[in-house]
Amino acid sequence: ETAQARIQRRIRRLIDNLQRAEESPDRLYALNELSKLRPLTEEMISAITDALKDLDAEVRGSAAEQLGRIGIEARVAVPALTTALKDSNTRVSTSAVQALGQIGVTAVPALVGALKEGSQVGALCMAFMEIGPEAIPALVGGLEDGDPGIRINCAMAMSLMRAQAKAAVPALVLALKDSHPGVRAIAALALGRMGAEAKEAEPA
Repeated sequence: ETAQARIQRRIRRLIDNLQRAEESPDRLYALNELSKLRPLTEEMISAITDALKDLDAEVRGSAAEQLGRIGIEARVAVPALTTALKDSNTRVSTSAVQALGQIGVTAVPALVGALKEGSQVGALCMAFMEIGPEAIPALVGGLEDGDPGIRINCAMAMSLMRAQAKAAVPALVLALKDSHPGVRAIAALALGRMGAEAKEAEPA
């Protein structure tokens, strides 16, 4: 038996255990061991993604964390991670947010959608910081939403991104004239945190 054949057999056994083991510690062990193997195949990533639906919250949370560590290669898991944002277990939902941030720009629409729902704002802001400037167009779009709560959340995310959000300066300057005082306040905060770039763009 070749080394490659042994590896393939181990992968198959781990996937089977992850999907079928009755005891959650056995599924968790299989998940963690599977996630360590490289290169990761589509089948392996799919099995890890499916673990987001496990009955045990510890397994679901670990699946989200592992997908985050995989990063951009796990972009196929974005829909499942988006669903996991609504998991009743806080560790699972927070890990899903973090994973989406680590996956990157592909996950921006899902993160903006979650931001509009108004939960886990702090964790979502951290995810946008992880993604960086590529998240800005979607957040700027949120400044035009009819719901002031959504406008505030989008401005808050950009305020935490500081100089990463410098492309949003013109939109934030416009937001200083928003009809809602909360939006105006957070837009001013965001501009203040951006420093010189924002000062050059602000009206005299």
